[in-house]
Amino acid sequence: MKNKIKAFLTATVMGVSALTGVMGTDTPVKEMKASAVATADSFSYPVQQFRMGIGDTNRNVNTSATEVNSPVTSEKLNGTGSEKWYLNYISSGVYEIVNSETGYLLTNEGSYCTIDTDTDASNQRWNITAVQQDFEGYDLYYKITSNANSNLALTFTPETNSFSAETYSGNIYQKYKLNLDGLEGFASNAKVSGGEKAGTIGVS
Repeated sequence: MKNKIKAFLTATVMGVSALTGVMGTDTPVKEMKASAVATADSFSYPVQQFRMGIGDTNRNVNTSATEVNSPVTSEKLNGTGSEKWYLNYISSGVYEIVNSETGYLLTNEGSYCTIDTDTDASNQRWNITAVQQDFEGYDLYYKITSNANSNLALTFTPETNSFSAETYSGNIYQKYKLNLDGLEGFASNAKVSGGEKAGTIGVS
């Protein structure tokens, strides 16, 4: 059985991979990123957006504002671009997490996380790994760890409604559900008679 996170990550970076073929291998990476939005219209599928649900709460990872260096916070489901994200593929297992509303990257500033312009720095690159499955055996929760230091995981602090990169201990505020934008009903993350099920994010 294929791992669902592989299917999800594959779906979200297909557009970036296709751009490489269209633009040629000699195109600089930064130029490819800058032209991604303009070129996306030439494809028959959109960039896949997703929401990062925090543990077993009813909140998603959000941007607090649209300015550079704005803190990353949480909000209940609101349907806006501030809670929607997409991935830029960097290398095997390594991604940039981009806010759909601003185009800025989720960035680890040490004591807190912000959104910032792309600087190609390791504190803007993340690994996404499944850590818990639903009752059917599909990946439900994921940890998001810093590429700069794999021991540090994206961590929600409810008392301050903020995020930082802290040593991973497996607590619920370090686990995230990756819910694809647009999924509804049984295809989405849902509570059913057998328990909680993950959203349908690929073939198995």
